[in-house]
Amino acid sequence: MTPLSRQSIQVLDFLRDLYAQQDVSALATQIVESLPRILDADITSFNEVDPRTGHSRTIVAPVGEDRFPGSEEIFERHVREHPYVVHVERFRDGAAHRLSDFIDRAEFHRLPIYNEYYRRIGTEHQLAIALPWTAPLVRGVALSRRTRDYSGRERELLTTLGPHMVQAYGIADALARARRPANHAAGTNHGAPAAEVEVVLLSTRGTVQFATPRARRWFASYFGGSSARDARLPAALARWLRVQWSAPADRDGVPQARGPLVVARNSARLEIRLAADTGHHALLVRERCCEVSPRALGPLGLSPREAEVLAWVVEGKTNGEIGIILGARPRTVAKHLERIFRKLGVETRTAAAASALNVVAS
Repeated sequence: MTPLSRQSIQVLDFLRDLYAQQDVSALATQIVESLPRILDADITSFNEVDPRTGHSRTIVAPVGEDRFPGSEEIFERHVREHPYVVHVERFRDGAAHRLSDFIDRAEFHRLPIYNEYYRRIGTEHQLAIALPWTAPLVRGVALSRRTRDYSGRERELLTTLGPHMVQAYGIADALARARRPANHAAGTNHGAPAAEVEVVLLSTRGTVQFATPRARRWFASYFGGSSARDARLPAALARWLRVQWSAPADRDGVPQARGPLVVARNSARLEIRLAADTGHHALLVRERCCEVSPRALGPLGLSPREAEVLAWVVEGKTNGEIGIILGARPRTVAKHLERIFRKLGVETRTAAAASALNVVAS
C-alpha cells in the first residue's frame, strides 16, 4: 500500500475533526484553526455578513489579527463593496474563488475597504468558499495572505473540501436543533433557514451511536422494523453504506461527497446522504414529498407514455389505478413497465421509482 502523503494525512485529520463538531460555533472555530495546516494563510476567517446593514459576525485565527481601533465599524461600513459580496452569486457554483478572479490588484487597492481596512491588517490576497446561506445573509470561509496569491491548485483543493464543510455545517446545525427544546425550535439559527434534516452518527463499524428520534421513526417506516434504540442499521442501508465507503478518494486523499440514497414510499421519499472520512461518519436524513412530473424524467430516455407511467409508479399507484388515470388497460400498463425496467436496468417498481427520484433530486 502506498503511504499517504503528509498533505493527505492533514486533510483526513481535518475532515475527522470537521465532522465531529456538534454546533456551528465549534465548527467555525475548528475550520479557521485547522484549515491553515492544509492551505497556507496569514489570517483565516469564518464570516457571516448582512450587506444591507453591514452587520457581521466573524471568527478569526490567529485571534485578533483582523482587529485595530475602529476596525469593526470600518469593515461594516465598507463591506458592501467587497468583491466577494458584489459577486456573491458566483459562489453558488460551489467552487472556491480568489479575490483576483473578480478584481485585479490595482483596482482592489483603489477600494476604500482596502485602504481603510485590508491594508492595515496586511491582506493583499484572498481565497474563499461559501457555506450554506440565504440572501441577504452571506456566509463563507476566507483565507488571506500578505504575499503570494493562491494558485489554481490551492483553489482546487479548497473546492474539493467545500462539500465536506457544507455537509458538516448541516450536521452541526441539525444536531444543535435536535438538542434544543421543541419550544425553542423556531429560535435563532445563526442566520440559517430551518431545514428538515435529521442526523444519525455512526461508529467506524457502521453501528448507530446517536440518532434523532425522527430519523429512527423514518428508518422504521421506510425500511421496516422497530423504531427502538437499535444500534444496527437497516440491512439495505448498511449495504449502500459499504459501497459508499469503498469509493476511492481523489488525488489529495479527500473522500468525495457522495450522492444520496433515495427510498420511495407512496407519495414521499427518504433521502439519505453520507458525510464521512476515515474516523467519523454521519448520515443526513430528509423526507420529501414526491412531486415528479413526466417531463422531469426526460434524462432517463423514456417515451412520453412511459414517463407518465413511471411518474404514477412514484406516487404509489397500482397498474389498475394507472390504467384508469391514463385510460389504458392494466395489461398495457404492465407492458410499459416491462420496457421501463429494461431501459433503467432494474427489476422492481421500487427500484424504478428510486431511479426516477434520483433524477429529480440531482
